[in-house]
Amino acid sequence: PRLQGVEVSFAGANPVADQLSLNVQSSDAGRNLQLQVFDRNGRMLNSQVLTTSGDRQRVDISVSQFTAGVYFVSLTDGQAR
Repeated sequence: PRLQGVEVSFAGANPVADQLSLNVQSSDAGRNLQLQVFDRNGRMLNSQVLTTSGDRQRVDISVSQFTAGVYFVSLTDGQAR
């Protein structure tokens, strides 16, 4: 199922150099979401918990240690993505 009440948008330059910036817009405050970054082989490279504010918030993820390539970002509440 799709994650309801949350919108994510890219908030930076493409390609990303040192920091990936995302805008997360949520309709509910206090919701715990899991944000994960995977490489194209499915290996998880970063994981963090984001507690929503009920407003737009910016999330910055350091990617300076990642090699050049394609990566996937997943945002889930444990039941929907």
